[in-house]
Amino acid sequence: MRGVRRFRGGGTSGGVLLVALGLGTGAPLAAQEPARLTLDDAIEIARFRNPEARRATNELARNQPEKMNLLFTELLPHADINLFSTGFNGNLQRQTTDNFGNPLASPAAQWVYFSDTRQGLDLTWNIQGSSLFNAFNRQKNSVEARDRGVESAIWTVRADVQREFFDAMEQQELIAVEEALLEGRRVDHESASRRFELAGASQVDVLDAEVEVAQQEITIERQRGEYEQALLTLRQTLGGAEVPGVEPEPLPLFDPAVLDEDELVELARRMNPGVRTAEADVEGARIGVRESGEDWWPDLTLAYSISRTSRKTDTEAVFDFDPSKQELGQNFFIRLELPAFNDLFGLREDQASARVELANQEVTLDQERVDAEAEVRSNLVALRNEWRALQIAERQAAIAERSAALAREEFRLGTRTFDELRTTVDQEADARRQALTNRYTFVDALLDLEESVGVPVRPGGR
Repeated sequence: MRGVRRFRGGGTSGGVLLVALGLGTGAPLAAQEPARLTLDDAIEIARFRNPEARRATNELARNQPEKMNLLFTELLPHADINLFSTGFNGNLQRQTTDNFGNPLASPAAQWVYFSDTRQGLDLTWNIQGSSLFNAFNRQKNSVEARDRGVESAIWTVRADVQREFFDAMEQQELIAVEEALLEGRRVDHESASRRFELAGASQVDVLDAEVEVAQQEITIERQRGEYEQALLTLRQTLGGAEVPGVEPEPLPLFDPAVLDEDELVELARRMNPGVRTAEADVEGARIGVRESGEDWWPDLTLAYSISRTSRKTDTEAVFDFDPSKQELGQNFFIRLELPAFNDLFGLREDQASARVELANQEVTLDQERVDAEAEVRSNLVALRNEWRALQIAERQAAIAERSAALAREEFRLGTRTFDELRTTVDQEADARRQALTNRYTFVDALLDLEESVGVPVRPGGR
């Protein structure tokens, strides 16, 4: 796995970024040599083109509409505007009631027609207990949760980009190692041919040396294919941006003894993405507990309305816009209710559910912190082990390289057989590959540690 580093604003190389995005700079592309992609450019491109990062960033578009909705539904009165309504009605009433409510038959029942046109404005404002503050805190928590979601998504994408970028670097360096090994195989073939001419070696040795050269050429071609595959994987993470190659950069190799384990654990308990998400969930549950108690408070409603209406017989009031012929009216009222006893046991159930949800979210937060601590300690142990393995592998590679040089000299002088030389050379090749692999394995372990902590931990903070 590859590691994680934070995005840095303003650090993008413009030319490389344009090439990676598939944009031109004015000169014909055919006349330009493709620029290799740097790690910083790859991270910046992924920030804007990776689908996961884009989806998380798109969620931020909900923030402003939610703020406006809170403003106009909670802080300000709710307004209902009737710009225009008109209608025509008719009824046939066959009976009515007297002053005491007794039914009376109509002696001359007939259809009665009337019409009306109305315009009006109704303002209503409602508050119940701390509902206003709870709504504000709920919206604030939603904004913070989305911000953390974006940070978490970008952090994950950043990790993926670095893993794949360093994998491409590793495959690229392996090509250089295999090409260097090919040169050694050619030297061995030349030595075997020269000794055969001097009757110091058999033709079988010459043919075996030639086979070794061919096999090494095949290995190089396969390694080039691995490099191309790594570039394709990186391109997919970058949202389809062109990746003509990667620009190597120094690997973050250092003795992990400089890292303080307890300090890393404390950082992870605050900065780990899973912990931060759980913290937002706990705050949301706390707001839910407060919201569950709103119905126990009196419900205060303030309302004001103003309208003008035209009512006439038949169709005379249909589409009547003449203000001088319309009736004006306004109304204002205050209502105070105590709805708690309307659903007493239901409210208690809601409060119990809210408290249980809060308790469960707090348990989840505690578990996330425990998991983050365990992951950090485990990754730090792995990092220290990889550092020790790297030291051994590099010493082994240096010894193997020296041994191969001496073996080639002995074979040239005729004191070593070709089979003995091939064994030593194969050991050198394995040692060089192993040393390179161990360097990148150490970087993998470092990036795993940084991802579990939630911030860069390497010296320099990059």
